[in-house]
Amino acid sequence: VEGSREAIARYYRQLCNHPYFDGVRVDVGERSVLGVRKNTYAIRTFATSDGRDSLASTRLSTAQMNCVALSIYLALAGVLSHRLGFVMLDDPSQSLDAEHKAALVSVLRAMLPTTQLVVATQDAELKALLRTALTDDGCRAYDLAWTKASVGVTATA
Repeated sequence: VEGSREAIARYYRQLCNHPYFDGVRVDVGERSVLGVRKNTYAIRTFATSDGRDSLASTRLSTAQMNCVALSIYLALAGVLSHRLGFVMLDDPSQSLDAEHKAALVSVLRAMLPTTQLVVATQDAELKALLRTALTDDGCRAYDLAWTKASVGVTATA
């Protein structure tokens, strides 16, 4: 988490665009559970204008908390030692409005070509935004159809 603070904050600004709480940070602590030291995490949002802060879960909407989660996930994907070169997202647009979906697509586009993206979604609006923004970069989009009668998957590009 320490090595990803700046990236978390940058992604949060790009994705959330909260009118007052324009910053986010993850405070890391420790606690002892049955003699075992464990990390604890408090996600705090703050206003750069006056320094006021609060636990993110008490001030942000579900959509904004989803933006926080995406910010942390995408930032950690860039600093973890595995460096696999891909990011997988399953239904990342939960609770997001059109503006936040567009911001997410913009962030994902900026990750190309150094990161392979796999995005699973049933959100038609997000799918259309992804197809428009990413198909000119050699990306491929597939629609997977599942039926009770089929054993396999029917994929169309």
